[in-house]
Amino acid sequence: MYLLLSWTPIPKVASAIEGVWYLAQEQDEFNRNFNLGVIPASSPVETPAVTFDPAQIGAIADALRQLDSLRQEGLVSEYEFEQKRRQLLDRML
Repeated sequence: MYLLLSWTPIPKVASAIEGVWYLAQEQDEFNRNFNLGVIPASSPVETPAVTFDPAQIGAIADALRQLDSLRQEGLVSEYEFEQKRRQLLDRML
């Protein structure tokens, strides 16, 4: 729209109005309008307590070692290795 009206003073006036509007917004309102999905730094974030089972982590580590040895021997491709590795790591969470 600004390009079509570039020969008139309308884009300059509209840009000045938008600039004042951006500067007049509160931080929370600005984040809500322009930073979708970003958590403001001023709000405290509660992280859930995550506990890991050491036996499960050990089993996943052993499975990853075996999978790596299969990859090194050429029995599984890099793509298959990466898929299975991601599946195993996702099970930890």
